[in-house]
Amino acid sequence: MLSKSKLGYLYITVAMLIWGSIGVMVNFILYPAELIVFYRVLFAFIFLSIILIKREKFTYELKGNSRFLLIETGVSLALNWIFFFQALKNTTVTIATLSYYTAPIIVSIISMLFLDEDFSFKVLYKLN
Repeated sequence: MLSKSKLGYLYITVAMLIWGSIGVMVNFILYPAELIVFYRVLFAFIFLSIILIKREKFTYELKGNSRFLLIETGVSLALNWIFFFQALKNTTVTIATLSYYTAPIIVSIISMLFLDEDFSFKVLYKLN
């Protein structure tokens, strides 16, 4: 049995391999970005539903503010994927992916402006 730390490394390695292959795979799919996102979400829904039902941790009840936040983050994720896949189809995988990876910097700046988070060299160092 793997230690918790080694299992974590295994999970992140598998996640990176899957994520890293998406840009290449999208270029081979001849459908529009919106349709790719639709089928990805559909198949993810089916797959996750099976896992959650088998684990008996599935609930249909969404309470209070969580409902709105889950809907908003779902719409945001779908739009994110549509724009990213459209970028993959209209530029190179390299340009689209490297541009996409500027997101942590943008989020850090926005959080400093709107969430009053402190900016320090410690924060800047963590971005590297």
